Amino acid sequence: MNEAILDTLLTQLVPGYRCRMVGKNGAGKSTRLKQLAGIIPLSESDAHLVHKIAILAPDVLYLGHENALSGTKNALIQLREMANFLFHEMTNKKSDGAKEVSARDANRIVQNNADTTPQVWIIYHQILPFPWHHTVEDQIAYALSFWGLKHEEIDRPCLMLSRGQQRLVALCRFLLSRRPLWVMDEPFVNLDNERLKKLYDLCWG
Repeated sequence: MNEAILDTLLTQLVPGYRCRMVGKNGAGKSTRLKQLAGIIPLSESDAHLVHKIAILAPDVLYLGHENALSGTKNALIQLREMANFLFHEMTNKKSDGAKEVSARDANRIVQNNADTTPQVWIIYHQILPFPWHHTVEDQIAYALSFWGLKHEEIDRPCLMLSRGQQRLVALCRFLLSRRPLWVMDEPFVNLDNERLKKLYDLCWG
């Protein structure tokens, strides 16, 4: 992917911005997303972007191809660990934006749910599209309910879950944090049509 893409993207990245990048495998989409999320270093030609990325860092929440879950560790325990970190990290920030919204400024994506073209999503919310609860356990319960998961279903090692269930546990992170800049690499992997629609609606309005 053209090195100028990241520069252009950072110029446009303000609350309310939404982007879907589509391209073949190996085109460089994942690399650019990881650079935006601060996971891998920039190339020398992009060194001038370090400051811009550092400014965005507190807002970024990233999900890659993999779910970042240990296969041998209990999925519910991992979810709670993730929730405790994400839920409490921004307790000093205002929660005014964490309200359910009735309208968003994003354009709806019109596409067939069966479209599996490799793509990445960058969503910079002005208002978080879900309610915020007072306790981490309530927020976990909301996230599980949103994705149609039950505590008992994921109270086991991750490798005992289906791939779809593992992806849903990973996607819970977006409902456990107030970070508004969502960076997603092929987020729809292993999702059924019902969950895929919920993900579209959550991100695109």
